[in-house]
Amino acid sequence: MSRRVLMWLVTLVLVLPVLICLMLGMATLLDALQDTAGARAIRYVALATGMLWFTTVVAAVVWLAVDRLSRDERERPPPPPPPPPPHADLE
Repeated sequence: MSRRVLMWLVTLVLVLPVLICLMLGMATLLDALQDTAGARAIRYVALATGMLWFTTVVAAVVWLAVDRLSRDERERPPPPPPPPPPHADLE
């Protein structure tokens, strides 16, 4: 479950800025065609998408922090073995 949620968050973090740029381009095109109402509506949708993107970035950071802090000691690798003692017969 944890990996699936994180994959969705990362996908949204990467895709939403592209979607915002496309919407702003469409709003500019509509504004050039003198459709100011349509351009304004698409700009508001792009603004809402930007807020969703920001929320997604914060959620991804919090999700990673909680996941990292909730790991048990059992999941950590064991410490390396101590070095062998020096041989006494080499003197």
